[in-house]
Amino acid sequence: MKKAKNIHLTEEAIKALTIKAIEHGSNFKNYVESKLEALAQVSYGFAEKRKKKKKSLKKKKMIKNK
Repeated sequence: MKKAKNIHLTEEAIKALTIKAIEHGSNFKNYVESKLEALAQVSYGFAEKRKKKKKSLKKKKMIKNK
């Protein structure tokens, strides 16, 4: 599920990100969205959430086996 949020950036940041987007053959919106998604995955990745779920499942199985 995607959610929309407004963010405030300086003009310099917008110019720099726009240039980077053009260099990568993208537009500002798509480029920034992809970079933020990648940052979230690296920093707080979905793999960590899966690991946590696996650990909680193991705990539940251990409790059931007792």
